[in-house]
Amino acid sequence: MMALTSPLIPVRCLVCLANDVECDELEAGDPLGRKVLGRGVVKWMMQGMRALANEVASALERGDSKGAQELMGTGRNLVMIAQPYLAANPIPQGLESICLKASMHYPTVFDHFQRELRLSMQLLQV
Repeated sequence: MMALTSPLIPVRCLVCLANDVECDELEAGDPLGRKVLGRGVVKWMMQGMRALANEVASALERGDSKGAQELMGTGRNLVMIAQPYLAANPIPQGLESICLKASMHYPTVFDHFQRELRLSMQLLQV
């Protein structure tokens, strides 16, 4: 059986090709930003993470810290917990692969979640 790729020719994902960066750069601990993802993907991530953050903030407001901890998960579980919230919003047409990459990249998911949680908590304090 013939291999689909040669070890001499590196395979690059669509995010890397579109932004002329190496995949290793994207796998670092830094979240993927607007320049890499584009405005549409960032908006899509923001909408999904806002829904999750609002649920966590509501649970905390009710005094249900255990429920809030379950919603947030521990460590990289946040990526799995976030998937239904991200899937609730339509993926921008033509950006499916970039959205998938962003939704599975823990630093990116965590960054968007913590921003939205901070905003949700601030709104509840007003």
